[in-house]
Formats: sequence, C-alpha cells, structure tokens
Amino acid sequence: MQLLPPGEGARLVAFLTARLTEKADAQLDLETAWHSAACGDRRPVGGRACPCGVPAFVLRSVTAERVLLGEFERATRHRDRLRASATWAESPEEEAVRAEAERTARLLAAEYIDHPEYREDWRMISASVTLTADVRDAETQPDDKRTR
Repeated sequence: MQLLPPGEGARLVAFLTARLTEKADAQLDLETAWHSAACGDRRPVGGRACPCGVPAFVLRSVTAERVLLGEFERATRHRDRLRASATWAESPEEEAVRAEAERTARLLAAEYIDHPEYREDWRMISASVTLTADVRDAETQPDDKRTR
C-alpha cells in the first residue's frame, strides 16, 4: 500500500469526521435512527433510547471509530511536524505506526466508497478489503455450509 502524500491525511480525517458526525446525528433523531427489523416502538422509554438497542449500538460504534481516527490524525500530524523541521527523520517504528493508522483510516473510509466526496486515492488496494461479495454470500448460506 502506498502511503498518502502530505496533506491528504488531513483531507481523509475531515471527510471521516463529517461522515461520523452525520451517522451519530442520525441516531439521535427517532425518525432517521437505524432500528432492528423487529422494533415496533421507536419512542424512548423512560428517557432511554429505543428498546431495540440498535441506535445505541451505532453510537458506540461511532465512538470507537472516532478513537481510531484520532490515532491516525495524531500520527499524521507528527509526521507533518517532522517534515517541517530541519531534521526530518521518521524512525522505522514511527513509520510502521503511521502506516497502520493510515490503513485503519482507509478501512473506515471504505464504508463511504459511494459518497460523492470519497477520493479514489483513499481506496485500499488489498484483497482483504474486497470481501464484500464473499461476506454477503456467507451471510445467506445456512450455518452448516459457511466456511470457517
């Protein structure tokens, strides 16, 4: 995987921050929140979220994704500070941490690949990310026919 050029990491962070905010905001609105198919009552109960638990699960997921995105943002800022200094040198360990954080951010962005602001240079060129069809097929197979 080729690492993103300087400045592109900040664009990816801004894009993902906006998408995660949209996702979280949608869960706070009873009309747009995602629910279980069995959920018949979308009204809060005693000040709590919908009893199906799906909106709360999505909000926890957004929180976790924001933590991962924060790690990428810190690694990217660190690299940019190093590049701006007269003594530009990124240790192999720092490069490995940044590369893994970038991979994680690109994977988070993969969910939004159809979004008009998604940039092709964020796409992961990896067999592990092109499993969408395989996952869909596995979900439709009976348990005894799924590959493990």
